[in-house]
Amino acid sequence: MNTVSEEEKQSVLKKIKALSKAKKIVSKKELFSLCKETVEILQNEITSYRHAVEEIDGMPGSLLDFTKSKKLDLIIVPDLHARKELIFKLLNYVPGEKAVLKNSAKTVFELLCENKLRIIFLGDILHSESSQKKRWYDAFEAYENGDMVSQAMKDEMTDGLSALCQILILKKNFSENVHCLKGNHENIKNECSDGNFAFHKFVSEGAMVLDFMVEYYDAKTLEMISRFENLLPLAAFFENVITSHAEPARAYSKSEINSSILNPEIVYGLTWTKNDEAQSGSAEKMLRQNCTKNKIEKKYITGHRPVRGFYNLRADGKVVQIHNPLVMQAAYIKADTGFNPEEDIFRL
Repeated sequence: MNTVSEEEKQSVLKKIKALSKAKKIVSKKELFSLCKETVEILQNEITSYRHAVEEIDGMPGSLLDFTKSKKLDLIIVPDLHARKELIFKLLNYVPGEKAVLKNSAKTVFELLCENKLRIIFLGDILHSESSQKKRWYDAFEAYENGDMVSQAMKDEMTDGLSALCQILILKKNFSENVHCLKGNHENIKNECSDGNFAFHKFVSEGAMVLDFMVEYYDAKTLEMISRFENLLPLAAFFENVITSHAEPARAYSKSEINSSILNPEIVYGLTWTKNDEAQSGSAEKMLRQNCTKNKIEKKYITGHRPVRGFYNLRADGKVVQIHNPLVMQAAYIKADTGFNPEEDIFRL
C-alpha cells in the first residue's frame, strides 16, 4: 500500500480484528489464497534492501539490509506462538506519555499506513507455549488414540493459523514495511534438514501440526505454507540495530546470510542458538562491522529464548532478548537514536 485509501485501511483492519477474535479455524480456501499471494510477493522481493542470491539467479536472499534505505522508526515484535490477539493490539496501540512515540497521537496502524515506520516480526508464528500447555496435553491424548483433528487441536490451530493469516495480510498490503523473519518453528513439515529440526516441547507439537494439516487441509496447502516459510529472510540490518530470531551462533557476514540457502549451518545459527551456545563476541563483531551510525550504542535484538520481565541482556549487553511468552510486548527503535531496553519496550 503506497497510497492507502480510507476504505482499504478499514478493510485490512477489519480482517485483522476478525482473525484476532476467531473462534473457528480458517477455511482452506482463505488460507491457501492468502499464502499463495504472499509467496508470490516474497518470490519477487528482490529490492534495494533484499538482494538476490549470487549463485541462484532470481532467488531472493535471506538478508534484509536497510542500512542505506530511508530511515524509518522500527518496531520489533518477538515470537508470536499462536497469540492471535497480539497483532491487532499492536496495530491499535496509541503510545502514552511515557512511551517512545510520546509526540504522536496516532496508532501504529495509522503510522504504518503513512509510511512512517517498519515492523519486523521475529517468527515462531505457530505452536502456543506454556499458557496453553493443558490444551497440548489434551490434544496429544487424542492424537495417541488416532484423532489428529480433535477439538483441542482445532482450537490450537485456530489460534496459530489466525496469527499466520494476519502476518500474510500485513505482508500482502505493506510489503515494503512489514517483514517476518524465519524462526525455528517455521517448519510446518517438521523436517530435520536444511538447518531445521523437528520440534517438540510439551508433547509432539511438530508432528501433531503436520498430521493435522494433512488431515484437515491437504498436502497442497501444507506445501504452500512450507514455501512461505522457506522464503522468509533470516536477519535484518539497520544503522543502529541488527535483529534475527536467535542470537547469532557466530559472526556472519552479509553475503553469508544472504546466501544461507546454500548453508544450513547459517539457518540453524540464526534460528536455534541456545543461551551460551554462541561464539564469544559474535554479535558485537557483526554490529561493529555493519551498523554505520556513529556515536550511538548499537544492539542486537532477538527473541527465541524466553525471558522474565521486559528483557534479558547477553554478550556483554550487546544482545537484548525480548521474548516474554507470558506478556505481549514489542520493542520500538527510533530512527535517529539508539535502543534503550529500559525505555523502548512497550506492553500491549
